[in-house]
Amino acid sequence: MLSRSQVTQPLNNQVSSEHGTIDANNDDRQRASISYRLKNHPMCQGCTDMLLDSLGKQLSDASKERDSAIKTLKEIESERDTLKKELAALEEGARELDKLEESYWQEFNDFHIQLQTFQNERDSVNLKYDHDARLFEKLQRTNVYNDTFCISHDGHFGTINGFILGRLPEVTLSINPVGFFSKTEHIDGEKKNTYELLFLNRRFDHAMVAFLNCLQQLGDYAERQENNFKLPYRLCADDKFIYVDKIGDASIRLQFGQFKTWTKALKYTLTDTKWILAYALSTSHDWG
Repeated sequence: MLSRSQVTQPLNNQVSSEHGTIDANNDDRQRASISYRLKNHPMCQGCTDMLLDSLGKQLSDASKERDSAIKTLKEIESERDTLKKELAALEEGARELDKLEESYWQEFNDFHIQLQTFQNERDSVNLKYDHDARLFEKLQRTNVYNDTFCISHDGHFGTINGFILGRLPEVTLSINPVGFFSKTEHIDGEKKNTYELLFLNRRFDHAMVAFLNCLQQLGDYAERQENNFKLPYRLCADDKFIYVDKIGDASIRLQFGQFKTWTKALKYTLTDTKWILAYALSTSHDWG
């Protein structure tokens, strides 16, 4: 009996593909080759049939493996094509992402520059605001009227901007009536009387009384607006006169009084004037 190696040769089953070559001869050719080889060897019919059955089975198994390998290769090739397409799509997506990233960083840099510019402008505005706020606060504390009309006193005398108002026998003062001087106007309907605030002028007392009446009106208005506001020296009219001519206990008239009383009245007048001035600066009332 022949051994398997004596009656068979290695099968050169090949399948050609893109990845390699597999030679797969058809079954008829292989069977004819086997039958030819068997004729040259003395074998019984039973052994021959068994051998043919075994070889046929091997051939069938080999054919199935070949078909399976071909199918697998085709599936691999299909998967490879799919992967190629997916890879191409991924590469295209990566290029798009690169473009988006480049655009993002460009926009980021532009925004950063704009932000820095804004912050610089903001810091500049804040510095200006702080400076203006400090200046405004300083101006709020500044009393322009006090700076312009500095009302104070010097002993028995009231003073304004360093000038003494009044006269006392024991104090020698120089009086200079030359130059510009103020005046008061009394308006009664269409009638208007003007009184010069010029010392030694015969109309001086009328001018002082008119000024005192103006002060009285301002004081009354302030007291109506603010209940807690009271002038330190009250103004009132003498029994002989209609208009206010006394402040506290002193008459503003020089003609019928004495220098000491008149000087006291001037001092009281300046004090009340300073109070009204301070009230006017502390409120927002319309004094028109």
